[in-house]
Amino acid sequence: MAADGIPMASLYHWGAPAAAAQAVHNPRFEFEQLCMSTRDPSNDLGDWKGPAAQAHLAGPDQNYADWQVQQTVIHFPGSSSVGAQLAAGLYQGLADELNACVQSIPGAKVRVTANGGDGGNEHLAATVTVPESGGGSYTLHQYLSLTGRAVVELALWSDQPTHAWSAPSDAVVLKALESPVCPALGDC
Repeated sequence: MAADGIPMASLYHWGAPAAAAQAVHNPRFEFEQLCMSTRDPSNDLGDWKGPAAQAHLAGPDQNYADWQVQQTVIHFPGSSSVGAQLAAGLYQGLADELNACVQSIPGAKVRVTANGGDGGNEHLAATVTVPESGGGSYTLHQYLSLTGRAVVELALWSDQPTHAWSAPSDAVVLKALESPVCPALGDC
C-alpha cells in the first residue's frame, strides 16, 4: 500500500509499508492480539510455508501510545482454485474472529463500518474498542481484504493518540489497500 493512502498520513508521514515489510511465518493480525483470539484450526498457518509479510510503522519521533500501523499480506500462490479457496477460508475465519471479539474481552465493542465484495474479492472494515483496566480505552481501526489469493490487513491502533482519528471513507482506504495487491502478485 502506498504510504499516502494510509489514514492520517499527512499528520504522521508514514513510511512505505513495502520498505518496512519483513517475511513472517504464521503472522498474527493486530485484532487477533488485541482480542486474544484463537484462530480456527482449519486456518492455522503454523505449518504453512507460503509467502507472508508484515510491516509495522510509526511516525517519526512518536511515542508507543500514539497511532501505530501494521500491514500484513498473506499470499496463497498458484493458479489453481486451491489457493483462492485457502485465502477465502482464512478471510472468513478472520472476519468471524473479529466479530467474536466482544465475547473474548469483557466490555469490548466491535462496530463494523464496511462489509462486502463480489466473487472472490471481499472486504471488511471495523472499529474495535477495548476498555483498559486503569481507565481509558484502546482503539483499533481494522481493515481486511480478500483479493484473489491474498488476504491483506491494515490496522491502526492507539490508546493515547496525539491526534483524533481522521480518515477518508472506508471505501477509499480499502481501495488503496487492495489496488496494488493483484498487480504485485501477478495472479489475481
